[in-house]
Amino acid sequence: MLKTIVTLFCFAAFAITNGLFIRKVETNSDQPSDNWAIEQIRNYGYPVEYYSVQTSDGYILDLFRIPSGRREQGVHQHQQNRPSDISSGQSIENDFQLNSRRQDSYSNTDDQNIRGHTKTQWGSDQDNQNLNQWSSNRNDQDRDRDDQNQDQWSSNKNNGDQWNSGRDNQNQWNPNMDDQNENQWGSNTNDQDKIGSNSKPAVLLVHGLLCSADSFIIGGPSQGLAFVFADNGYDVYLANTRGSKYGLRHTTLNPQSDAAFWRFSSDEIGVKDLPAIMDTIVRVSGQQKIYTVGHLQGNTPLYIMASELPQYHDKIRMLISLSPVAYMGHSMHPMLKYINQHSSSKGWLIKNIGPNNFRPSEEVLNNGGKAECQQTANDKMLCDNLYFLINGYKSRNFNKTLLEKAIQDHYGSTSSRQIIHFAQLAKTGSFARYKPLDDVSQGYSNEQQYDLQKISIPVYLLSASQDYWSSHEDVEKLANRLPNANKIEIQNLDIGLDFLYANNVRQKVYERVVDIIRSN
Repeated sequence: MLKTIVTLFCFAAFAITNGLFIRKVETNSDQPSDNWAIEQIRNYGYPVEYYSVQTSDGYILDLFRIPSGRREQGVHQHQQNRPSDISSGQSIENDFQLNSRRQDSYSNTDDQNIRGHTKTQWGSDQDNQNLNQWSSNRNDQDRDRDDQNQDQWSSNKNNGDQWNSGRDNQNQWNPNMDDQNENQWGSNTNDQDKIGSNSKPAVLLVHGLLCSADSFIIGGPSQGLAFVFADNGYDVYLANTRGSKYGLRHTTLNPQSDAAFWRFSSDEIGVKDLPAIMDTIVRVSGQQKIYTVGHLQGNTPLYIMASELPQYHDKIRMLISLSPVAYMGHSMHPMLKYINQHSSSKGWLIKNIGPNNFRPSEEVLNNGGKAECQQTANDKMLCDNLYFLINGYKSRNFNKTLLEKAIQDHYGSTSSRQIIHFAQLAKTGSFARYKPLDDVSQGYSNEQQYDLQKISIPVYLLSASQDYWSSHEDVEKLANRLPNANKIEIQNLDIGLDFLYANNVRQKVYERVVDIIRSN
């Protein structure tokens, strides 16, 4: 009898540790809007938690957490634990129908504390659930990652000053973000991981245009920034902003049928999404200050938040910008240049950019880079992918395996207003608020530009050599505007997407980023 009891006890301990039992706690959400990221993280052997963050204007954003590395979970580094195949391809209509059934629970919840001191195991039962995703570039097969190689990088460093920018005066925001909701799921956690009790430094990763938190995990443990941080002892949080595939929910608005859902630019992401996310992380992690890392256009709202809401300086320890996007007066982006040729025609913009979410016409695609891509790109498969047409395809450094994985799994959406906002920045050379299409005034007033001299936190600007989102001249201008900036140019990187998909990106960039944080 005693032997039987001991055997059952050992089996139960093994099952709980390995996620065989799923224990659900009371929560305001029964699942995130898409499970791809969670499945990838879990199947690589990392613990993962999910939080639902509600902004003051009703957007519901998925926030993922990797509280520790694989070694801390007793998983051997040499173990080959590859992600399982995940079905996909359902439309956004079905995605919204699934999520709209949960809207009442989102909008009627309290905002006291984050629920779930006891956390749910993400286990194998999740593998068979229906995942609702939308993309023209995704199929059902996951491919192995490329093995990493060794390389070096070098940098130039100097100090900076400040920069300016602004916000759409039609949209007001409330800097008090206390009405947000957060719901939490987790795996393989212990008392140290309970809310407010983690002693590890917290790191927030913010994605750019037409992507999501997937950007930082798609490279796997060897080349995914989220995993590099987790394995180096950091408490990692992966943001998802409104309009991304993990940010398509709202308490009242349907992204498929309500134009109001898409009335946002980087302004709202900076003053609504990021503060709500930051507040959540502070409460979950127990850390009063957070390291933040932005990629490409993910840096733009970080600068906006830091300039418009200086109280958040007390919550940011350091801002690291991978391919920073702020000033764009020297941008050679072909699509933004073509849009600016027609920017005086509101009708043309609505027809060719889309009245709500960004849906470029063939005219915009062909004149905005697709035709040139087909003639000059090393990988022609990039030319039919909007994500690469927008963010860059001219690189000598792309890892072929990562590119195929990105095309297969990497997709997203954004608002037309956000694209037009970046076109306005490229046209004027200012870092300013989105200007409504009905505003025919020329240039920006001082009130419309962000006062970036207010940003007192340390900012590290890591740039590539030929990026048409983040040109050398514009990064230099940004560094000279920020009061506490350090500029580093990564040699042997061409464009901003090299910070995600270059060969040996771990050695070229990520290990350096970890060193920067540790040295400060």
